Amino acid sequence: MGDTRAVRITSYPDRNPGNPSIELFYKALSEYGVQLVGRLEVDCTWLRNRRSQIDAVYFHWPERIWRGRVRGRLDRVRAALTLDRIRRLARLRRFLQCAGGLGMMRIWTVHNLEHHEGAGWSDRLGYQILATHSDLLVCYSDSAAAAIRKRYGTNRRVLAIRRGNYGGVFPVPRARDAVLSELGLRPDLPVVCCVGLIRQYKGIDVACEAICRLAGRVQLIVGGHPWSERDLKSVQSAMRGLHGAVLVPRKLSDQEFADIVTASDLVLLPYRKITGSGLLFAAWTLGRGVVASDLAFFREMVPVGSLAGLLVPPSDPAELADGIVRYLAKPAERRRKAALEESDRHSWARCVKPLAQVLLDWKRGTVDEIDKALAETGKGQKLICP
Repeated sequence: MGDTRAVRITSYPDRNPGNPSIELFYKALSEYGVQLVGRLEVDCTWLRNRRSQIDAVYFHWPERIWRGRVRGRLDRVRAALTLDRIRRLARLRRFLQCAGGLGMMRIWTVHNLEHHEGAGWSDRLGYQILATHSDLLVCYSDSAAAAIRKRYGTNRRVLAIRRGNYGGVFPVPRARDAVLSELGLRPDLPVVCCVGLIRQYKGIDVACEAICRLAGRVQLIVGGHPWSERDLKSVQSAMRGLHGAVLVPRKLSDQEFADIVTASDLVLLPYRKITGSGLLFAAWTLGRGVVASDLAFFREMVPVGSLAGLLVPPSDPAELADGIVRYLAKPAERRRKAALEESDRHSWARCVKPLAQVLLDWKRGTVDEIDKALAETGKGQKLICP
């Protein structure tokens, strides 16, 4: 890329326990001379003291910046009474203005347009502050880019890249029969799974009703940490009386995740809404295709006619059940090969290359080139996964 001077980034957060996507993201950027130098603190004094060490500030999931650590009802009441969130939002705004004044680039990856469990006034104000004072908004699909421009203005710099796979993360899976035996499932029947955090928007209840309609022909594994007690009770209720179904309601280790996904014949993604999904790429990394809701993100990611996945109308158990049957009718080896091919197309090094180019161009001072390139993406000319 010409200029070999590193672009030094401080990030909030700089890691995401339980999901190595941020680590994979920054590791890939480092191959192009973009270096993560540590965790960002939303404090102007902290930033000024490090002005010679930082070129850019980067935000991923920002809600905790203004929410703080809210553990229960008492914390929420205390935060409201002390106007704590307003002070935190004001500090974030000053921080971003300070970073801009110091000549640092300000970047926000918009993983979700809003928090999955809903956004309040402080969340929406926080998002607006970030959008207004960021030099670049990054997302993982063209549909997300369009939604960002619609919400925050067509004049925003928005770069759509692909999300990367999970190559090198998971250990070698154990034998299918052993895994299913431990879970009390039959190895002679097909298995599908819903894995990851258990949350309302993921449509696990729809998956359970679809499996019920299949009347014992397909088994189900639901595994992952419940986001809340309400989510746990919801999935327990949906699975009650369902034969050939197992719930593992806790955080899965990398080994358990790999074991369950590869012991399954496909991964279910019956989401009600989505901006982006790491689970899609985790499934492909492990050689498993998906049956997913026909939402904009999945339509972009799953190639038409590919055996890497099948899309069905969201929130429709009958259509999901039919989709499972149709997808399982395809040869297993062809499904596995198609999933691995899609995973290979989404190496992190390949996916972050356009972003690395923008960052290096910015450091060289060629902002006009950046604006020209991003304007082309707004016309439907993609910069993702070259």
